[in-house]
Parts: sequence; C-alpha cells; structure tokens
Amino acid sequence: MTQRKIQRQNTRLRFERWAANPTCHANVAAVVHNVSMATVAKHENPAIHIKEQSQLAFERGIVFEASILKDNAKRLVEEFVRVGAFQSSERTHFVDFRIAQGTSQPVDFESALDRSRRWLSDITNLQSGVHIIAGLAIRIPRGVMLPEASLLLDVLVVDARSPTRRCIVGEVKSYSDRGGYTKSASLASARAQAGLYVHGMQLVLESLGVSGQAEISEKGFLVLTKPGRNFPTVRWNEDLKWQAERARRGFELLEQSALDLNGQFAFDEDLPDQQLLDLILHAETAFGDACIGFCERAPTCQRLSIARDDGAFLGDEMYRFLNGVPLSRAEALISGGQAATGTEQDLIQRILTSADDGHRSTGDGT
Repeated sequence: MTQRKIQRQNTRLRFERWAANPTCHANVAAVVHNVSMATVAKHENPAIHIKEQSQLAFERGIVFEASILKDNAKRLVEEFVRVGAFQSSERTHFVDFRIAQGTSQPVDFESALDRSRRWLSDITNLQSGVHIIAGLAIRIPRGVMLPEASLLLDVLVVDARSPTRRCIVGEVKSYSDRGGYTKSASLASARAQAGLYVHGMQLVLESLGVSGQAEISEKGFLVLTKPGRNFPTVRWNEDLKWQAERARRGFELLEQSALDLNGQFAFDEDLPDQQLLDLILHAETAFGDACIGFCERAPTCQRLSIARDDGAFLGDEMYRFLNGVPLSRAEALISGGQAATGTEQDLIQRILTSADDGHRSTGDGT
C-alpha cells in the first residue's frame, strides 16, 4: 500500500488509535503495520458505509492555522501577550518548518525532519528572546511504531531568555473556545495530543545530547478560535504532566505489543496488501464501548461479540460484571441454575447484592 508510507508520518493518530483499544489484537496489528482499518472493513464488507472526515472542517483547520502564523505569527503573538505568556516588549523570532509553505521551506517530510533536527541540535545558540516554531518535525529515536515514529508539532514556543532553553508545546484546534462550555472530550483529546508531543520532545532532546541545556515544560498551551471569529484564543499553562506520562507508558506498552505481535507474524513493511489484510482479519478482536467511536470494523466486532456470548456487545460494564461467564450462562443462573464454578458463584452473589441495593434505593427493601 503506497499510501501507508505517507501515513507513517502521522504517528500521533496511530498512537491514539492504539490507546483507544490496546487489548484488541486486530487493532494493534493495524497500528503496528500501518494499515487503515477502513480498508480492512471495506475488504470484509464492500457494502459498508465509511463515514469520511468532513472536508469543510479539514479546510477550516488549515485556513485557521495559516491565519495565525501569517506575518511571523502576528495574531498568535498578540494573543500570547494578551494572556500574559510574555510581554509585548519581548523580542520574538518566528521559525517556519511547515512543508511547501514558501521557497525557503522544506519540500517534503524528510527535509523537514532534517532541518528540524539541525535546529534542535543548535538550540543552545539561539538568540535571546522568545522563539515561535511552526511545523517542527521530530522522529522519536525508538523502534516503538514500526518502522518509524514521527511527529509534527503545530506550534512550539522556546523561551530563550535564560541559559536553559525552555520548550513549551502547543496544540492548535479550529473549534471555538467557549470557556466552561467547551466540550470536555475535545479538550481532553487536544491535551492528550500535546502530552504526546511533550514526551516525544523529551526523547528527541535526550538523543541529541542537549537535554541538559534545554528542558521541556510540563505546562503547555492550546490554541482555539474565538466564537464566531477566525481569531486565536490561547489557553496558557495547560498542565500536560499526566498526558506526557500516559504517552511514555503507552509507548512502552505499544512497543511490547509490537514485539508480541511480531513473534507471531514476522514484520515486513513491504508485505503484500492481501497478506496484511488477512493478518488483521484473522487476529483476535476485543469489542468495547470505545470501538463504536473510532473503529470502522465496530459493527462486525459487535456481531462477533454476540456470537461469542461474552456480553461485551451490551457495554464495558456488563462485560466486566460477567467476569468471563457467558451471557447465556448468566441468564440461566438468574433463572435459578446452580453455580458450577467459583466464578459463577461469585457472579450470583454480585447479582443478589445488586438487586438488594436496587430495592433499598427505591424504598422497596426492608
């Protein structure tokens, strides 16, 4: 799949897909081998309807990012000053690593990676002031996501007003900042992405040998839009400590998942399309609530859950409550069947306890 080689650059989306359901072997296989699950779903069922990303939303994001970075990030700098990130008297420097944005810009992702690496290697020699970097490209120096793990940062602010360079990660989103009414799920997703960049930057600076002269702040920022306007609003000092730790732990688990997976299937980035599709189609699945929101194969896996009689199709809480007891067997126990194992006896006890709690909460108990 030639498109897979292009998609390798989007490590963040692949990481988030893995994190959504790391227990599903089919999902892990798709992430590690960089295969679109939409392609798998279409191969499995040509009649299935795959919801496409909104082209309008995609284009709006591009326009918004371009507008805040225009004229040496003038609008963004003004917003930084407004929220107190730094003073208007501070000298600012704008560095643009975005691909094909001008004659002086990198022409492809590899060029962006090389230029970004050279810039980071020389970070201790930056002029004094505040540096705003757009489109910084980094390659994580580990074999976590085969064959590579690369990230493209929206905006990075480097405070070079002291000998130790302080790097502050930002994430740009085109939806509106509505204060306390902004969707919590959207903010959580943006923070998770920024936390991934924080951890990635930590690994890169260590690999370049400059971590002693440059530090990655655990506080970052989000750039959203003002309601009804295509102007930026900055949420400064967003705490990203736990999101970065999530990314660190996630990379370790993903690396182990890849090793476990490749113990069964030898990794080869040039495997034929059909062989990769067969690998994923025959891998074990683990259906859960999250699958409905991110995986194109969710309807198929839901039917598999029904066929397995595992109760997962009724939700994560039911699956945990059954604790491995088949749903049909649980129904038999509720109807008066005798427990044959300790697990079944435990399930009966929990069902009785839940029933008693329900009666007391409605006033029906004694």
